[in-house]
Amino acid sequence: MASTRWSMQRPLNIICEMRRNRLIVVAVALTGSLVVGVVLLALRGRPCPIEIRFLGNMMSTNYRTGITFTGPTFWISNRTARVLAVTPWAVELKDAARWTKRDYRDLTGPICLGPSAAGTQTIDFSSQLFPLPTNMWRLEINVAEKLSRPDDNRSAQPLL
Repeated sequence: MASTRWSMQRPLNIICEMRRNRLIVVAVALTGSLVVGVVLLALRGRPCPIEIRFLGNMMSTNYRTGITFTGPTFWISNRTARVLAVTPWAVELKDAARWTKRDYRDLTGPICLGPSAAGTQTIDFSSQLFPLPTNMWRLEINVAEKLSRPDDNRSAQPLL
């Protein structure tokens, strides 16, 4: 009779062990899903503070020099509740298979956009130290919160 009892307990132990293993697998899967979700949320980062749209080639006038020029014009809108200073920073030109970065000399200074405000920026290639791009090019924009004290505003200006 002892052998019959042992044979009945063994299947119960196997069933309990299978349930425990299934619970462990489910717990590991849920933990893994949670970790992946947290990592994806962390990688998502903050939303972009500005929105940029290409409007086309338009005529613009440099308010400092009064010179009229034509160039690619962008609509820039501030999506934050802060005042932002937006400055074109560099132009990258594509040569065959690689990108070459050139500093952009903005003669007009940064555009200051109030909270939820928008403005336009025309790129003046005629005043740059590099030729007008003919192939693919891209623009790097510098966005910074406008400083509030008058003596600090000098440090927000781009280096010419």
